[in-house]
Amino acid sequence: MSKKAIPLLIILSLLLPTMGWGTGNPPYVPGQVIVTTVGEKGPAVTGAPSRPFLSSRRRGGEKTFLVTLPPGQSVEEALVTLKNSPGVVSAQPNFIYQPAYIPSDPSFNQQWALHNRGQSILGISGKAGADISAPSAWDMTFGSPDIVVAVIDTGVAYDHPDLTGSIWNNPGEVPGNDLDDDGNGLVDDLVGWDFEDGDPDPWDPHGHGTHVAGIIAAKMDNGMGIAGVAPGSRIMVLKAGGVNGYFSTYTLVNSIDYAISKGARIINASWGGYSVDP
Repeated sequence: MSKKAIPLLIILSLLLPTMGWGTGNPPYVPGQVIVTTVGEKGPAVTGAPSRPFLSSRRRGGEKTFLVTLPPGQSVEEALVTLKNSPGVVSAQPNFIYQPAYIPSDPSFNQQWALHNRGQSILGISGKAGADISAPSAWDMTFGSPDIVVAVIDTGVAYDHPDLTGSIWNNPGEVPGNDLDDDGNGLVDDLVGWDFEDGDPDPWDPHGHGTHVAGIIAAKMDNGMGIAGVAPGSRIMVLKAGGVNGYFSTYTLVNSIDYAISKGARIINASWGGYSVDP
């Protein structure tokens, strides 16, 4: 593959059809198909007017047309007929595309790292495009509850309204029975564990862990706060530090072991230190 082809493939990947995302409408225009043929004439579909693409000239004399189907003929029927017709190189639906999804959360405009349009924040203008292109990702997925992200931090305010429904629940535990139902040595570890204080309440007295959890999975389009990068994912709350914001090797290692044992797919570790820790 040539180097020139690589950017084109990237652009095409960003323009993949959204398959009727968010609308319930068909993923393509009813009554129309796109056909590439060999030669100057359009495809021979009875009573079907065709329009050539503006830049339709291809190698080997191929030409591409937008074909309007006769009343009563479905796109599926036309494609079967056309693909078996002489002179037809390819036939496909006229797919529908949609604008990249933009949440309605009131503070989303300040999340320049997700979608940077060059907007001004605190009097400083950003650079358009210097972001992670979150809206393009949201056109494909908002994340899945099957993807559990372990946030090893100062805890999480797990009843925060922007995180309601985004917190992982331990399927092996029965709430409030004061028993170690899953046999891991921790009683009632329903949403994670507090390895700082050794109890099942990993509440955040500091704020850092809640901030991190919100960046990952804050609810979208709920009229408040921000939008998480993957609001469909679930947060496993593992508290490894307290009010002072410090963590220890002990609390961090235990948190990591817990996350692995409980099947977390991702571990968020927004912390660091200056020591060489074996």
